[in-house]
Amino acid sequence: MLMLPLTIDKTGLTTRVLSIMKIVGGSSNATVGDALIHTRKEYEKTRGFGKGVAEKLDAFIQHHNLAYGMNVEEILMKHAMQNNPNIIK
Repeated sequence: MLMLPLTIDKTGLTTRVLSIMKIVGGSSNATVGDALIHTRKEYEKTRGFGKGVAEKLDAFIQHHNLAYGMNVEEILMKHAMQNNPNIIK
């Protein structure tokens, strides 16, 4: 399952983690992709990003094979091409 277009609110993460992701992602309607185009350093600069939030977010990212600072457009294109080989770049 591709997690990137999923809105942050539907991830099942705690309220504190969701709040940090929304701040970094720039919107209350941010998607996982919106939040993860940012680097870990950007998260660390965000007020409220402490050890507990870091552990929960790191676990979520690792569990779903995601990463901080992802190139979301490239990933979405690869996913689309895998599911529909007729897509032209």
